[in-house]
Amino acid sequence: MHIARRLAYRGVEVYPDHEILKKYAHILAPPVVKVVPSSPEKRQAIIADREWMDKNRLKYRGRWVALLSGKLLADGASVDELVAQLGDLKGIFFTKVV
Repeated sequence: MHIARRLAYRGVEVYPDHEILKKYAHILAPPVVKVVPSSPEKRQAIIADREWMDKNRLKYRGRWVALLSGKLLADGASVDELVAQLGDLKGIFFTKVV
């Protein structure tokens, strides 16, 4: 991975307008981690979502679910189905129930 990253970066240096090299330099770049301070409300919402999953896992197995503070907002066969029902999923916990 490190060799591929270095080659991609060098390629962008030599050919700064080459779209494919820029794409791979971006893909191979190290991950960026952002730390977001938590709050008691956010922690409580996570706990409520986990409790919902524990209680309803069997009923929704194989389905995608969207939860907000332990409340089911939507379920569907795919993420696309959730987006069609809800629009923006920002701030909503969504996952496939396994």
